[in-house]
Order: sequence, then structure tokens, then C-alpha cells
Amino acid sequence: MRVNNPEIVRRLSKRYGLEPGVIASLFELLPIVTPITNADELLADLVNAENSTLDLTGTAGTLVTAFTVPVGKLWRVRFVLTSTTVANSQWGWANLGGGIGLSYHAPQTAARYDFLSQPLVLPENWTLFRLATANAGDGAESMAIYRSEEDAF
Repeated sequence: MRVNNPEIVRRLSKRYGLEPGVIASLFELLPIVTPITNADELLADLVNAENSTLDLTGTAGTLVTAFTVPVGKLWRVRFVLTSTTVANSQWGWANLGGGIGLSYHAPQTAARYDFLSQPLVLPENWTLFRLATANAGDGAESMAIYRSEEDAF
């Protein structure tokens, strides 16, 4: 099977540092099974991170950014912990700069521990957020995550 999609060729060339004169315009994929190791996972940094200064007292439903993936990085979020709130809050992820829709977890008033069965993959500039509650008792909330970080290509 040949891969002749120019975008795939460009991304593979960038990821593996292939010189333009060295690569062919088409990649040949052989129909065999070969055991592999994911080098990206081996090179990823594992990080525990917490943002304990989230003010959720603003207009209910407003996004309050807790974390933003830096440019040139890719995150794989494996665990999320959110603090107890007086009023219902939710957490989610979004590409605020690109206008891509939101996804978020159910409302909560108790602390929430979310062990994700599959890592939540977030490209550069994506954010993890909590929704504001408009309740004065939610002025110092937190969100903690366990994630890996790797270079994005």
C-alpha cells in the first residue's frame, strides 16, 4: 500500500527529521505485523499539576480556564480531580482559539475524581476548564490533573 497524501508525507518528514532529498514522494507500507515501541511515550514527561486559584463566582456557565497546552506540545490527560463547589460546576476541554465545540462532564457539588479509561489527547492551545457557578462560595476552587507531555509535530 502506498501513502501519497502530501500532508502525511510532510508530517512524517518533520517528525523523523527526513531531508527532502532523501525521502521519496511516496511511502511504501508493507502488509506485515511488526512489534513496535512508541518512542513518543518513552520520551513524554509525566506531570502532576494543580491550579488552586480558580474563581468560579462569575456569570454561571462562563468558562474559567484551568490549564492551556503550550504551543509545540501535546498532552495526554489521564486523571482529573475537581474540588467541591457550593453550586454545580462542570469541567471540560475545548479549543477556544479554533472555535471547536466543548465537551464536559456532568454537574457536581462534591469533589470529583475522574480516572479516564483512555487518555484525553489535547493538542497545542487546547484548554481544560471549569464552568463558573455565580455563587460567592466558589471563589477559590481547584482542578488537578495527571498528564503526560510530549512534543507535537
